[in-house]
Amino acid sequence: MNRNSLRPMYSNLSGPERFRLALQVGASGDDRECMALLQACPRFEGVAMDPSFTVPAMASHRLALAFARAAGPYLGWLGAVGALEDVLTGEQGRALLPGEAWFPVTMVLDRAAEAAARDLRGLSDAFEEVCRRRAGLSPEVLLGFWVPEVAAALQTAEGWIQDLDADPDGRERFRAGLDLAWTLSAQSEGD
Repeated sequence: MNRNSLRPMYSNLSGPERFRLALQVGASGDDRECMALLQACPRFEGVAMDPSFTVPAMASHRLALAFARAAGPYLGWLGAVGALEDVLTGEQGRALLPGEAWFPVTMVLDRAAEAAARDLRGLSDAFEEVCRRRAGLSPEVLLGFWVPEVAAALQTAEGWIQDLDADPDGRERFRAGLDLAWTLSAQSEGD
């Protein structure tokens, strides 16, 4: 079949149809046909918000969401360990456990939380650095605006991480990933 005979019909495709067809054609390696599909796309004029506002606003949103996705497992684990600690080493635990079991249970729970707390410390430190350098704001402001539930969970977990030193290599890996989340858009302030 002659593809040129189909090209006049490309302008009649809906946006979703054009999207799917362009990706299918492009994935098959036919770059010329993919370009023909893209060039047949209708053009619209519009009004946009000031990019000097929208670029950092969207970048801060991506940054906060990247932090939330990365911190979620650590916050969940520390929350679960904290709940177990309350049950097993509090008054109920002392009533349930034999006297000699209380100390080993406490040690096991502390050990269970240690790696997650140290990683969360590194992630939090990296997030603070990127927030201040890229957005000129504290991490509390960004999280409080974009993901307040994560801000609250992080504040609750502060007791686990406040006296820990982060692993420098882990902190640097977190920083690089968070920096990437910020820079995924068009050039932004401070790039």
